[in-house]
Amino acid sequence: IIAITDSPVSPLAQTADCTLLFSLSSPSFFPSIVSGMGVAECLLAMLVARHGREAVNKIESAERYLQRSGAYVMPDKS
Repeated sequence: IIAITDSPVSPLAQTADCTLLFSLSSPSFFPSIVSGMGVAECLLAMLVARHGREAVNKIESAERYLQRSGAYVMPDKS
């Protein structure tokens, strides 16, 4: 389990094999998860670089499943 969290004491971090920390701080009033999304995207890019076409095929398969399941809102094509 790889935890991507803002706190080393989060329940997920406590059970993870590896914890990747990010900051919620932001110049605005509200906290931001942008840095966490960046960490997730970097991790995904590293996995794709390591596993090549096999990883891309699995991602494409997951995307097709999500589209068929209605997880995405698709624009009306009329």
